[in-house]
Amino acid sequence: MSASATRKGLSLIAVTLGSPTSAERFSAARGLLDYGFANYMKAPIPPLEGIEPVHVTRGVEDQVEVHANQPDSVIIRSGQQVKITQEPELVEEVEAPVEAGQRLGKVAVKMDGELLLEYDLVAASPVERMTFMTALKFLLNELIAIE
Repeated sequence: MSASATRKGLSLIAVTLGSPTSAERFSAARGLLDYGFANYMKAPIPPLEGIEPVHVTRGVEDQVEVHANQPDSVIIRSGQQVKITQEPELVEEVEAPVEAGQRLGKVAVKMDGELLLEYDLVAASPVERMTFMTALKFLLNELIAIE
C-alpha cells in the first residue's frame, strides 16, 4: 500500500509491504506518516545575497550577471536548531561565448556544517564571443559617438 499526506506544507509518502490485512496496512501507513510529521519539518532557505557578476574574457560584454536556481526550502529533523548557511563557489572568470543558464558555480546549503543540498549558480544571460567584425562595429560606433 502507498499513502501520502500533507501537513504545514510538508508532503510525505509512506509505502508498506507484507501486511496480511487491509487494517494492518492502513495502520502501518498511518504510523509512518505520523512519525514523519512528528520528526521532520520543512525549513525555509534564506535568500542568497551578494553574488557579484562573473568576469567574461573575449566577450562582447566584460561581465555576466549570476542567477541562483535556489530552492525555497529543505527538509530537516524537527527540534534541531535551524542554522542554515549557504556557501557559494563561483568561477572567477569565464570565456565567451556564454550561454544563458550556463553553470558558473554552485551553492552548498549546510546546517551545523552538515551538507543538506547543493544548487547551481548560472549565467543570467548570454554573452557572445568578440569577433573581428563585432570589435570593428564597436570601434566605429565609438568614433561616431565622439564627433
